[in-house]
Amino acid sequence: MKTTITLIAAVLLLMMAGCKEQPPADARYPFKSAIIKKITGGETENTIYIDDYGAKETIETILADPMTTSIHALRIRLPGGEFAILVNLLNKTANLISSDEMYTYYGITFKDAEDLENYKEIGEEEVAGKPCKVYLNMTPDIVGDENTVKIWNNIVMEDFTISGEQTFGSCITSIELNVPIPPEKFEIPKGIKIKESPNE
Repeated sequence: MKTTITLIAAVLLLMMAGCKEQPPADARYPFKSAIIKKITGGETENTIYIDDYGAKETIETILADPMTTSIHALRIRLPGGEFAILVNLLNKTANLISSDEMYTYYGITFKDAEDLENYKEIGEEEVAGKPCKVYLNMTPDIVGDENTVKIWNNIVMEDFTISGEQTFGSCITSIELNVPIPPEKFEIPKGIKIKESPNE
């Protein structure tokens, strides 16, 4: 009897393992969903919402610095990935932008072995609870600058450059994977005027 129960349990475990959802071939991310918080420029807070392996993605950006213009914006990627909607939540307007504008500074950056050809691995460090490899850029854009990146699963968790007495870059401060994301995070809020062009 014990043998039969053990066999049934083993078969069920194998079936469950076989039913584990696999990312689609065109998946943008290796995880189904995520909420990621990222600081850029030392003051700009970005919250990245991802669902369906990246088929849905929104970046919420907040800059609340009294010394400069405040920002509260959403960048909502449209199906196909070529374009996004930029929503200005302060003046209640929205306009079309390229997805390059969405990802270049605010979103997640990936680097694989090819991207790291000019980098040297110099150690390991934990960032936002993830074990990262630390790389030093051996060919920085400006001679004398020191650029380091910290990478976990090809995701750039930190990217900082020291130039003279200045330090600038970005850092992921938290990353929650495979969590439920409210559908409204990928929708344009009510009361937003869609502009035909950025100058309208």
